[in-house]
Amino acid sequence: MPGKAAWYTLDELRNLGITLTGDAVEVDIARGVRLDCGRGRGPMIQIADHVSITKGCQLLTHDGAGAKFDGVGTIGRVIIEDHVFIGINSILLPGTCVRRGSILAAGSVLYPGTIVPEGEIWGGAPARKLGTVAVFLEKRKEMESTGRQGRGNIPPGQVRLTGTPNLHEHYKETLKNG
Repeated sequence: MPGKAAWYTLDELRNLGITLTGDAVEVDIARGVRLDCGRGRGPMIQIADHVSITKGCQLLTHDGAGAKFDGVGTIGRVIIEDHVFIGINSILLPGTCVRRGSILAAGSVLYPGTIVPEGEIWGGAPARKLGTVAVFLEKRKEMESTGRQGRGNIPPGQVRLTGTPNLHEHYKETLKNG
């Protein structure tokens, strides 16, 4: 959707083949995200509540590479459930799903048919499990309590979670409830 503004109406998203589930609140889609829905096939991208999709991500519902060689392309939905964070420049190929409360690290590629289970962190190309959100939050909590992480002075090799405030609250709840 190059050349469009950063904000879309619900009708514009529906016309592009995107379904926002739930109350469709706090869905943050950054500038430069490619939502390739393959028009005319019905809703192919489903995005739930409290989702952050960062700059440069691509959500692709069809892949013509196979068609180039054997005449058969790949078509599949891309589903992103509640409280998900998709890192910068990630690619979600046809038939992928990121379950509730998960994180897809920057630059990740979810191959067709891949499902990221609830509460997990995945990354790489192809993406694979790197850990869980609960362990990630526990380590962050430990770092903050020992003063190794503060406002803006993140030690080398460490990260600070970004996203919407409700996303942070969801992850805090995940940690508290185990």
